[in-house]
Amino acid sequence: MIPIPGGRYLAAVQRVAIVLILLLPFLIVTLACVPALLFLPFSQAGSDRAVQLVGRLVAWTRVLLSGIKPLT
Repeated sequence: MIPIPGGRYLAAVQRVAIVLILLLPFLIVTLACVPALLFLPFSQAGSDRAVQLVGRLVAWTRVLLSGIKPLT
């Protein structure tokens, strides 16, 4: 196989693009949850639901971050 001169650069750009594409749904879901997090604590049993929602967002963030491999 013939090595491409900018192969390492292209691989880095591709990884960044993939992370940005995969991060987009996460950002949309997080922004969609903001109104719920603002109003749920003021309703009955809403604070428990808000805590569950934040817990799910934190768990999802941990899964996303554990799947990112550093460039070597």
